[in-house]
Amino acid sequence: MGQIIPQYNTEQLNLHSKEIVAMTTGEVVNIENANIFKSTITNKVAINYSNFVFLETNQIILLLEKGLKHEELALLVILSSQIQMESNICIQDSEIPHTTESIAKFINCSQQSAKRKLNKLIAIGTIYYGPVNRKSKKVYVINPHIIKKGKVIRQNIVRIFQAIHLNIKNIKGE
Repeated sequence: MGQIIPQYNTEQLNLHSKEIVAMTTGEVVNIENANIFKSTITNKVAINYSNFVFLETNQIILLLEKGLKHEELALLVILSSQIQMESNICIQDSEIPHTTESIAKFINCSQQSAKRKLNKLIAIGTIYYGPVNRKSKKVYVINPHIIKKGKVIRQNIVRIFQAIHLNIKNIKGE
């Protein structure tokens, strides 16, 4: 569960006097160059999660409307639980990039079945499988225009998916 953080409305007070009196000591304090703020609690809270992803629901709906199967979407969402911050690379618990074999074990299916589902997601542009820079091995990367972890993504990852675009026609195998 996430940490619940109360939200406040804060406003700057405009004081007509340049001095205030401390209630506990009676001391007069000069506030000529100070700003005084008043915070009041609201009926809203923020929930701070240690591990979360952003889903672009318009893209998800579009993919479903065009025929993406629920099991393929489920695989995409399951993989999003194990992506690296800022790169969207699918990783195992030990920070090692996932392989087809490790994904098959993770989702409890045969390697052939996992490969077939992954290939479908690759064909429609929701996942990329390949090197992300000159020296890297092939890795699975989730399209950050659909799902991303963190507020920022590395530029080289965005460039990969700018060239891919969602291939809606390939969803139904057309």
